[in-house]
Amino acid sequence: MIKYRIVLQTIILSVMISVAVRAAGNEQPFRFAGSFGETATSTAKAGNIACYAQGPCVRIADIKDPNNPRRIGFLPFDRFVDQLQIFGNALYVVNHNPSGCVIGVYDVSDPKHPRPCRNLRFPDDEGNLRIHVEIHGKIMWVIQGTYHQSLLEAYDLSNPGNPVKLNLVSAIDCDGSMKDVSRGITYSFTNDDGIKIHDETTSNTRVSPALGIDSWIIQILPNKTALYVLTKEKLRIFDVSNPRRPAEAKALALKQKDDTEDSKYHIVLTGSILWVWEGWRYPLLNSCYDVSDPLQPVVREMKEHTQPLLPQPDWMPPMGEIQDVQTSGSVAYLSDRSNGLWIVNFADPRQCALMGRIKIKDGLNHLVRIGAFLYASSSRRELVTMNVSDPTSPTLASTLELPDAIRSMSNSGRFIYAAAGPAGMLVIDTANQADPKLASTYPTTSDAVDVAMSEKCAYIADGKVHAISIADPLHPVPVKDIDAGIEAARIMIAGNRLFVFPDLREQVLDAEEEGSENDGCCVDISGLSSASLPISKFLFWGDQLTFAGTTLVTSHLAKTGPYGTERSGTISLYDLSRPPYAGIETIRPLAGPCNVFLRGNVLFVSLSRGGFMLYRR
Repeated sequence: MIKYRIVLQTIILSVMISVAVRAAGNEQPFRFAGSFGETATSTAKAGNIACYAQGPCVRIADIKDPNNPRRIGFLPFDRFVDQLQIFGNALYVVNHNPSGCVIGVYDVSDPKHPRPCRNLRFPDDEGNLRIHVEIHGKIMWVIQGTYHQSLLEAYDLSNPGNPVKLNLVSAIDCDGSMKDVSRGITYSFTNDDGIKIHDETTSNTRVSPALGIDSWIIQILPNKTALYVLTKEKLRIFDVSNPRRPAEAKALALKQKDDTEDSKYHIVLTGSILWVWEGWRYPLLNSCYDVSDPLQPVVREMKEHTQPLLPQPDWMPPMGEIQDVQTSGSVAYLSDRSNGLWIVNFADPRQCALMGRIKIKDGLNHLVRIGAFLYASSSRRELVTMNVSDPTSPTLASTLELPDAIRSMSNSGRFIYAAAGPAGMLVIDTANQADPKLASTYPTTSDAVDVAMSEKCAYIADGKVHAISIADPLHPVPVKDIDAGIEAARIMIAGNRLFVFPDLREQVLDAEEEGSENDGCCVDISGLSSASLPISKFLFWGDQLTFAGTTLVTSHLAKTGPYGTERSGTISLYDLSRPPYAGIETIRPLAGPCNVFLRGNVLFVSLSRGGFMLYRR
């Protein structure tokens, strides 16, 4: 009885908390749901299975028919995936976290349901570490690179799902010494004095004469009766069976791939295999030798450093930067600044499906949908009209030449109102939806950069905000000029409130800042005919913004990491339904966002390197 009472109390408490949260206006937070359109950064193939790293996802495909790959599996991650490798039934996924690097090991024996096995973690407090994985035979090499040095680790893949770290015999670099305990010999070298061999097997330590090496010594590595001496051009092998009389037995020319000053070799011994790696931050396997006879290496593998990506399937097309999004149910219409229009079904965000597209050479920017037609601005001072009544087979209907390129546009009924820079505000009539016409223009004092609509007025931003009556769209009439006290570049209408924002893209942001503090203004336009309008200011963070209903969404893109080599992003949401317009949620995307678009309960995050991610409540 007590047990059931506790369960009942828990249920009642959960309901009360849920009601309280909804009453306070708080909704479930946005969570990553899927991505689409980003070029695969890494691919891996094993038998009839192919894996594609796309943003923060790994997509698994059946490629039994290479011409028709089928999606069968999906793995989401909390960071962008950098590299994939497959060995046996194990998939190795490399990504980087703020605290270091992780290699996730997954069992893909059932590719439809990949199963996590374990994580290999490589901590990094400074954020400089990057890792690269190569698999040769049953050994997985983990190459840990920073801006100053690199380190090799090896793992035994006899059980692919449970890599076991191997003990390596590593060479010594530059000035230093190494003791061969089994033989009681210590090797030391400097490039000034050469290599000295200290024989400690007798009561009187004996030092052999320095080995004269005619080129710069990079590393030395002892192996039983052999001493391997690595220079930039050769791997030289000395017989040190008699430490007092070392003799050169062989010299191997290195198959050098990189002749820059940063080129550097590494030699590592695992059992009876000698590995030669070339590179600086990311060493790559140059060759490996069987040294069962230490003085007579036998070539086991000469590695070419080429790993072509698998072709991207039709269901994973690479996109450019998304400039605008319109949605209808679970169908999204996306304008691409370099490719034109994409139509994507996101009913299952994990497996977004391309429905149709229209290639536009000069790309598309802003979108407005009226009925079965989609209207888009292009960079060529045109309005492009597309028939999307059948999303699987959209068609180009017409193009309309304009006085200038559109910076922003919105519609009221059949009329489209566009901010067109020096050309002011354009009014476009879509009475003939397939072939719209320019109906009228309204000049502005400066370049018109944004437009917002209320029931009776169009508002144009050109530094100030101009309220224009559209009772007769063919003859716009000025109502009032509004000076909000800031340089108006973006505007939105919510009820009787006009929100004004500055041009955030012109600001120079410190790479270490979380965001940039900005002034926004709220103007009460209920008394638009009065001499003065109530104006209040508020603060928000970000450098790009978008609106949806009474929600303001800002995104901040900052360069982080050493020398600003990486991008991170922060997205903030603000409730503009009532003062003080406080932030309601912060999202930290997996990479720097390019643009953000809130459509209902779905947040589209356009990526600067192409494609988009989906967040939803």
